[in-house]
Amino acid sequence: MPSQIVSYKLESDGSIPSFIKNGGFYPSADTWQEMVLMGVTFADAVVPLEIPIYSTEAEIVAYLNTYTFGLRAIDPLTQEDLGLWSQADAASHLMIKIRDTE
Repeated sequence: MPSQIVSYKLESDGSIPSFIKNGGFYPSADTWQEMVLMGVTFADAVVPLEIPIYSTEAEIVAYLNTYTFGLRAIDPLTQEDLGLWSQADAASHLMIKIRDTE
């Protein structure tokens, strides 16, 4: 099976799950114990059944909208408000990551 895009939580000790090859994207909370992250699995990884898998950019955007709708993009260096954060750009970024993984 090829690599997949998933959302996941860190293990109870704070480590990255063994099925994640490239992750840590778009955290959903401020503390590592609560946050859900997005990432790309290893090809042929055994992904637990409870882990959501996203196959399309539209599915990623829909998921990201559950916690990033209305979020503002801020330049980390200048603190300039760059406008609304783009879930579509984030989804494209993840699709590029999965292509780079294969």
